[in-house]
Amino acid sequence: MDANKKYLYFNNDSSDQDNARSFPVSSLVAIDIESNTQIKLLFKEAVQTDTTDVLLSRTTDGKDPRDFIEHLINEINFGKDATIVVADDSLEEYVHPDIDAVDTISGADYFPAIIKLGSHVHVFEDTATDPGDGFDTGTYSVDTGSVGMINGEVITTLFIDLDGLTCAATGGKAIGIDGSSNPAYITQITTAKNGIVYRGEMICVEVGTGAGSETTNQVDLVANTSGTIQPGGNVLSGTNDLLVDQNGAFTLGEVRNFDSSVIADDNPSGTIPAGGIQNRYLYLSLGTSSQTGGDFTSGKYIIRLYGAPTVNLNDIS
Repeated sequence: MDANKKYLYFNNDSSDQDNARSFPVSSLVAIDIESNTQIKLLFKEAVQTDTTDVLLSRTTDGKDPRDFIEHLINEINFGKDATIVVADDSLEEYVHPDIDAVDTISGADYFPAIIKLGSHVHVFEDTATDPGDGFDTGTYSVDTGSVGMINGEVITTLFIDLDGLTCAATGGKAIGIDGSSNPAYITQITTAKNGIVYRGEMICVEVGTGAGSETTNQVDLVANTSGTIQPGGNVLSGTNDLLVDQNGAFTLGEVRNFDSSVIADDNPSGTIPAGGIQNRYLYLSLGTSSQTGGDFTSGKYIIRLYGAPTVNLNDIS
């Protein structure tokens, strides 16, 4: 039988088989002697992951680990079984007497994809810093909050859905989950994640509405140094900058731009302050007090931030 078609079986649960793992022999990339009492097998499962590590307990201090390694290799190359039970704590079955347990099976971490097209375009994929639990208790995915690096441009894109969130009757108050005491920021800007943010835009892709006059589509974007502002809290308190001052309701497809320039035009508005918005938290609020406050039933926006890397064109920071 082709050795590369065989599988190595491990189970670190002494009571059942629920946590058992099998790895193709072809994914075994190294055997590492951790100590006198431990030996590690490293498996490479995919291109964009690090190794999954299986740490085995050795029974005898100081015994030559080459005995186990040679035995396992012989079992792979010359054994008849398609699945080789290396260590099964449930059945207390081990491929060699020097092994008496599976200490741990680590999970492989996913490495963001780096895609190179020709010699000029580089794409780095990551997720944006998660929102505060007062805005969304979930986490961003590549569908809702992604960071891409294209030829030295760090682009952060957030897809924001206001449906079910609440707003206060007074402008300048954070939009978020009704009754939550958690912070309502939509993300935090950091150099390591977003580069040096110098420009951005906010696009309305679904008009925000609520019941009667409870809500409005006059939505502002605010950067604040505080990461503790709750839903209904004042986002214009402390050190803050009004990045998008939506003077009037968003219309479908309307885009509002902001940047760090000194252009006097309203759009782009030049509202990123001197020194930038690094380490600040972004909040959404209403730009008017003409509504009574309440829950949104619709309202979707795309917020896009443009950042510059600080090390080179392929290294954000």
